Amino acid sequence: MFQSIIRKTSYAVASLAILSGIVINPGYASPVSASASAHKPVIEWSHQYGKDQLNSNGRSVTATEDGGYIVTGDIDEDPGSGYGITKAYILKLDASGKMQWDQKIQHGDSEYTYAHQAAPTRDGGYIVSGATKNYDGRPHNVVFLAKLNAQGNVEWENEYGDGYTNQYGESVVQAEDGGFVVTGYSVTSYGEAPAYVLKTDAQGKKLWYKKFRFGSNQYFNDVIATPDGGTIAVGTLNSVIGTGEDDAGIATKLNANGEEVWTHKYAQPNSGRSAYAIIPSDDDGYLIASRTKDDMNLLTKTDASGEVIWEKSSTSQDGRELFTELARTKNGYALIGQNEKGSYPDEQNRFEILLLDQSGEIADRLIFGDANLYGIGKGTYAPDGGFVVTGQAHENNKYFLQLTKLAAPDQPQVDPVLTGIKFTDSSKKILVGEHAPTVVNAVYSDGSATGLTDEVTFSSDDEHTAVVDGKGQITGIKPGSATITAVYQGLQAQLKVEVSETPGNGNPDGEGTFYLDSDEYSLTAGTSLDTIAFFKDKDGKIHDVTKDAAFKSDNPKVVEYDEDGNIIGVHAGITHITAEYKGHSYRALVQVVRTSVPK
Repeated sequence: MFQSIIRKTSYAVASLAILSGIVINPGYASPVSASASAHKPVIEWSHQYGKDQLNSNGRSVTATEDGGYIVTGDIDEDPGSGYGITKAYILKLDASGKMQWDQKIQHGDSEYTYAHQAAPTRDGGYIVSGATKNYDGRPHNVVFLAKLNAQGNVEWENEYGDGYTNQYGESVVQAEDGGFVVTGYSVTSYGEAPAYVLKTDAQGKKLWYKKFRFGSNQYFNDVIATPDGGTIAVGTLNSVIGTGEDDAGIATKLNANGEEVWTHKYAQPNSGRSAYAIIPSDDDGYLIASRTKDDMNLLTKTDASGEVIWEKSSTSQDGRELFTELARTKNGYALIGQNEKGSYPDEQNRFEILLLDQSGEIADRLIFGDANLYGIGKGTYAPDGGFVVTGQAHENNKYFLQLTKLAAPDQPQVDPVLTGIKFTDSSKKILVGEHAPTVVNAVYSDGSATGLTDEVTFSSDDEHTAVVDGKGQITGIKPGSATITAVYQGLQAQLKVEVSETPGNGNPDGEGTFYLDSDEYSLTAGTSLDTIAFFKDKDGKIHDVTKDAAFKSDNPKVVEYDEDGNIIGVHAGITHITAEYKGHSYRALVQVVRTSVPK
């Protein structure tokens, strides 16, 4: 067994993911207060999918005409070769969340294929956009499209790339002529890239591919079709490092041939604003949702030419808000995303929906769901007036797609009942002398869970083998087995702990402490940084053992960790890296950020 050393540090997960700020134009931005009450709404159902595989993840959900939902994400499967293959994961669900069919797509021989969004098509099928990459033969992520029929069978699939830019198909729409338009984030190895929009015909054949440069760095986040056969894409224009005079949210109107009709920038200089969603309004105009690095959310109403009619801004006093979707509701609009509180490793991530009236004023703020969600994707407005949100949950060292249905906000509120408590791990293995944290959750009748570690009484049934302190940290004393018991309001949960002898081969190289030069790293997608591995022997002498250590990444989709100890940022996200040396191992947290505000 390897010696595992994990240092607990205060690390603000969201603070590195949002890089640029905003100065609102007082001529048309009207701040509104966050005084609307945040309460716990009614959860109708919450289901998990893909738990029989290595891992699964949810990225988006869209309501379908039959009252059900189409869900996209990715799933890791073990083909029996000793390593996982990440496949695009598409699910069709009925109104109660019951699966009607699912489809898993590995594009060609790609090791990684992701599904970011699915949109219903006029023939009753679905168009799926995402990205794909084969590390052996393709140096970059490229756009991936797949057309499915109503039964989930793949009619065609294709990839599109320019040969030097990492590109992700994050938003797709069917155009008036039956073809498809896709856009999304892009970045080169130098940390910047042009924004792009791609158009195909109904069979996936590329018709045109347009690139746009408005400044030092830009990308599009969302795209919609317009009645005249064109499209409007919204996104971000900002500096690669820091902020600049051209920083802004942007909207670009293209005609049917991909030619630019107009482009508008929404912000003053040095604003760092990102537009992440656009929907049509009732009067032939548009609603654009944006956000800033200092946690300000904006809703902009424009006319058909993109000129601002009004703009409303809001900030939250109850956690950090990171919205990813804008939806129309029967009473106005909704921003859908997540609410973040605290910092790593004690942060709490929950779903959040900000309800707005027709004029963009806050009507209500809904915060709900398990506080230990690992990731939150997009959501959708349900036909019955509720909402469905998707994301990724973490349980027993596995990650899986979770979908949650929220009742319409005007339904009677019911307070959930505490039904039990549980450890997040089903068992734990530690070494003699090793310290390991635990987390205990309170489980409620609506399926939600809340961290309780600081309010629980802990005890060990064999303190000669393992002891536990008042905060749930376990220490291995001698080889053997022990049971840790947590007690809260008369409820109990137990955790089986196996303690093993600390490894060592009896020589100075095997007896000592192994560690990296840091326990947390951050870098920008498309860049790299080196790590140094150290070994402190039993005499206290420190050795640089980087050349003799082995390195691996928990998630190569986020970072690669090469044989020389170099961390390579692949895509925005959070993961861990592990270095191993003569029976010892050391894990560190890595945050990869985009060069600007992510979608």
